[in-house]
Amino acid sequence: MTLVAAEFVPSIRSICQTEKAPILQSFLFWQNVLAVPAGVFAKSVRVIVTGRRNTGNFKDRRLHYQFIENLTNLYTDAIVCNAAEVAHDAHARERFLTGKLEVIGNGVDVEHFGKARPMNLRKVYPALVDAEYIVGTVGNMKRQKRHDIFLRTIHKLREVQPNLKGIIVGRDLGEEKSLRALREELDLEEAVIFAGGVTDPAPYVRAFDAFLLTSDFEGMPNAILEAMAAHCPVVTTASGGTEEVVEHCRTGFLTYT
Repeated sequence: MTLVAAEFVPSIRSICQTEKAPILQSFLFWQNVLAVPAGVFAKSVRVIVTGRRNTGNFKDRRLHYQFIENLTNLYTDAIVCNAAEVAHDAHARERFLTGKLEVIGNGVDVEHFGKARPMNLRKVYPALVDAEYIVGTVGNMKRQKRHDIFLRTIHKLREVQPNLKGIIVGRDLGEEKSLRALREELDLEEAVIFAGGVTDPAPYVRAFDAFLLTSDFEGMPNAILEAMAAHCPVVTTASGGTEEVVEHCRTGFLTYT
């Protein structure tokens, strides 16, 4: 990380100076860590805004992460959270926040997701040709998303609905190998598709019969907002800001773990 900081902090500072940018905004943990010192040393920058797009569970076993973030908060003028629960979490974990927290929810292109042409998943993926129901999820394959729970849920659902199948849309960020092993263990190789990363998930989501999010923690997940915009029934863990957009048994279904 020291090497990355040595390379990118001066670059960000230089861009701000060249563009005479009065405001520097960043989001996500390491982006904030790099942007704040760059903004401090860029003479043109008058306001530094950082973001919180997730609850801070990922810092639970990395105490130095919170120490670093607290230092950046000293030089930050505003911190934008994408959900009230994210702001509450930041207030509980972080220091030097007085008067800095603001909540601005994520936005999605409702028209795009509402009118996108559904993909013919049964034609694109031969394993789905006989699927009566398709349950899908969109999210990169990393520990936080708990796609292992998605696989186990599909396995349980197939006990009562054998023609139900699943699809995971998202890039591999270190979990795909173990997920494929679990898929084999659960005998789901012909029942769950790994679609990989896509540039536009709308045609996929429009084709799902239900959307299932199994994350351990979230901020305001765009995937849920997009599924709702696509008129796809939503089932999600009650994590982060999901309870702010999903009303149980009315606009979707919440599960508590």
